[in-house]
Amino acid sequence: IVATLRGNSKHSERLKRFFELLSLCHTVVPDRETDLSNSLSSTHPFHHPLQGHHMSMHAHHRHELTASVDLSKIRYRSNSPDEEALVIAAKCLGYFFYEKKGSLLTVDVFGQPQSFEILGVNEFNSNRKRMSIVVRRIPPPPNEGAIL
Repeated sequence: IVATLRGNSKHSERLKRFFELLSLCHTVVPDRETDLSNSLSSTHPFHHPLQGHHMSMHAHHRHELTASVDLSKIRYRSNSPDEEALVIAAKCLGYFFYEKKGSLLTVDVFGQPQSFEILGVNEFNSNRKRMSIVVRRIPPPPNEGAIL
């Protein structure tokens, strides 16, 4: 799957969009742990290929944000173990959701930080049996729709 995700075929573009959306459409909250031995948040045996490395992230557009992120210290909190498992699966395949600040989401995609602004959320309910999120890529890429 990772080799396909790194490709340029029509199938790989669909897979990229799928995992991008999987890393964004959820209620999971990433936590930066300062002391992992005392953590009560969830832990899991899966690791992002970049875990343990420090990554400098510079936000785009009008969001002035500079952070040093130790990816090995990110843990997820969620009311839904299913959502958490899907976010972890996306992380294992190179789509690492690691930051939420207000309406700004940041995902590491194969080592490249990408920021998204939340425009709207339809919460999960028992009638629809799903949640939906509308986001805008910050900054919007050329020749591509900016709203997902």
